[in-house]
Amino acid sequence: MIDFKFYTEKITRYIYLQPEITVSIEKIAKKFHSLTRDELYSILEEMEKNNFIESSPKSAIKFQTVGSIDDDGNYTKIEDEKIESLVSATHVSLTLKGKENAEEQHTLILKARKELITKPIINSLISGLIGMILGYIIRLLQ
Repeated sequence: MIDFKFYTEKITRYIYLQPEITVSIEKIAKKFHSLTRDELYSILEEMEKNNFIESSPKSAIKFQTVGSIDDDGNYTKIEDEKIESLVSATHVSLTLKGKENAEEQHTLILKARKELITKPIINSLISGLIGMILGYIIRLLQ
């Protein structure tokens, strides 16, 4: 079973960080290669229902049924030729709700990075500098 919320956040962030406005589904599939096509399409469909992304453009493949072949290999022509289309999206783009969600996630990541990486490095540099100055002063006093 796939975690829709986890992959929704990951895919939203991935689309948000791309330089182009619309991202192809093939590019998303290459990034999230652990997902099967069916899982990816179900996640994207769920994201579209929740108004996070918008699928575009719709491409259509037309099928025309002209006859059928039975198990014995006999061809039977159908009088009413049916034309069916298979419609699928090729690209997705973020909606306003999706952009706001991605910006919120991005802001939280930047804050966490600042708290967990930048501040300790600055603190260690400052303490190292103070240690060097104090060591120099102590040597002068001896």
